[in-house]
Amino acid sequence: MSTPPNPSSPSDLLTAPHVVEYTYRRSVGPLLGRFFTGLRERRILGVRTRAGQVMVPPREYDPETGEELGDLVDVGSSGV
Repeated sequence: MSTPPNPSSPSDLLTAPHVVEYTYRRSVGPLLGRFFTGLRERRILGVRTRAGQVMVPPREYDPETGEELGDLVDVGSSGV
């Protein structure tokens, strides 16, 4: 009867080098840039939709109407 290979034996392990890297830069854009600057200043900013709803984190476009957004407002320390 033969013995099964021992996976903990170095000769039975398969290995390959793998490096995780991101070779590009991504800009957050003007709206999220202002949001992150606010966080650095210990402020939370949201964006107000035409219907009066405030979204945090801010989005560039209203998900319901597709309208471009940009009216940033300070948000309190609590919310739903």
